[in-house]
Amino acid sequence: MKRGLLVFVTALVLICVFAATAMAFDLAPEPDIDIDQSAVVQSADSGIGIMWANISDVIASITISGGTATCKGTVTSYDLTRISMTVRLQKRPANSSTWSNVTNWSDVKDNVNKLTVTGTYSNLDSGFYYRSYVTVNVNGETASLASNEKYY
Repeated sequence: MKRGLLVFVTALVLICVFAATAMAFDLAPEPDIDIDQSAVVQSADSGIGIMWANISDVIASITISGGTATCKGTVTSYDLTRISMTVRLQKRPANSSTWSNVTNWSDVKDNVNKLTVTGTYSNLDSGFYYRSYVTVNVNGETASLASNEKYY
């Protein structure tokens, strides 16, 4: 009799533990994730990326040599499609976090899976941080990416 009661109580405790665990998982809140579609797609430095339906990869880069900036943007899509891109040269003072546009270059191609836009700008103002800011549209899907900052 005591053995049967012990088995019954043990089984009852196990059922209660499993039921409570299952309910806890069921009641756990869904994570609240809100990803802006103009967010960074991929950064070569961090390796962090967002999965897109049409966009495979976006790259933004800037080099500065002798007062001349060269900005480059490249986007790759999974399929042949319409791709548009704008590459902006932006600057900000050392004591500010606000970027302003200096100039930009754009291109649109149909039936391609890769587009590269490169532009150069001479006579940079010294004492500023510069970056390349790339905005792409691949078959209606948009993304933006900023390059690393360069001080001149």
